[in-house]
Amino acid sequence: MDSDWYDSEARTPFKFSFRKLMNFAGPGLLMSIAYLDPGNIAGDLDAGLKGQYALIWTLFWSTVLGWYYQVLAAKLGVATQRNLAQNCREQYTPKSKYTLWIMTELAIIGSDM
Repeated sequence: MDSDWYDSEARTPFKFSFRKLMNFAGPGLLMSIAYLDPGNIAGDLDAGLKGQYALIWTLFWSTVLGWYYQVLAAKLGVATQRNLAQNCREQYTPKSKYTLWIMTELAIIGSDM
């Protein structure tokens, strides 16, 4: 084992702190499920009433994929210390950036309707 990066004498014993965990996990956890607001749930219930069980798989997979994308965005933020928009601004060409911006605005408008 390489002792350059691991020095057992310099390490302090691990002490779990719920407060420290919530400083990092609390806001991310809340934002990862923020799209499940009462308006979405009411819309889903209304669509379920009209479509009966035909839309249940769509609802299930959209919830799973939404959660998955939120987790990926959170991991990107933890790894780079930048949010998704900042990473896109740094990585993409101007044409791609504006295309992503327009697509995001259309998605926001669509979800508000």
